[in-house]
Amino acid sequence: MNRLFSILLMIVFSSAAFAEGEKRLTLMESTLIEIDGSTNISKFKLTFRGNDFPQSSYLLPVSMSGNTMSAGRSRLSLEVKKFKSSNPIAQSGFYKLMKADEFPQMSIEPVSIELYPGYNSTSAKGIAKVKIMITGNTREYSIPFAYSSENGIQTATGKLRMTIRDFGLVPPTEMMGMVKTSEWIEIYLKLDFKIQ
Repeated sequence: MNRLFSILLMIVFSSAAFAEGEKRLTLMESTLIEIDGSTNISKFKLTFRGNDFPQSSYLLPVSMSGNTMSAGRSRLSLEVKKFKSSNPIAQSGFYKLMKADEFPQMSIEPVSIELYPGYNSTSAKGIAKVKIMITGNTREYSIPFAYSSENGIQTATGKLRMTIRDFGLVPPTEMMGMVKTSEWIEIYLKLDFKIQ
């Protein structure tokens, strides 16, 4: 069954004490996904905010085997045009690059989550393996993450550097080739949530 979940890393932290069973995860508005990129003349940032997620609450089945966690066959679909930038040229270029009219959604699906030794209910580090689908092309990545919990609020952060060429995308050029966009982007995830 294809269900929405709120970015792969949430699954990593979907149990307050890494216990098995179904968990209800509620996202806070402070959750965000940022894409940092650059051209030969400037840098740009695109942001997807917590209140733009398809829903704020997710029910996730969690299971553990040793240090490896899984959450079934969950998938998060995000609307490409919900990524916003203070730079309207960068935002428009991003939509064009992502072929947002033809492929309005990008999706993320977990493969596995491996927790490093020493994890507990208040802090953890590890590697989350995910499949990302953009413009109909799917690639698998490993994302290092950190998790912390304080006063009932969980926070997960992760960063991934990748090339857009992995998805068959060509870095755009503007102004007759004078402005060139780098093929490398960095995706930063900050997930703030509560578990019930």
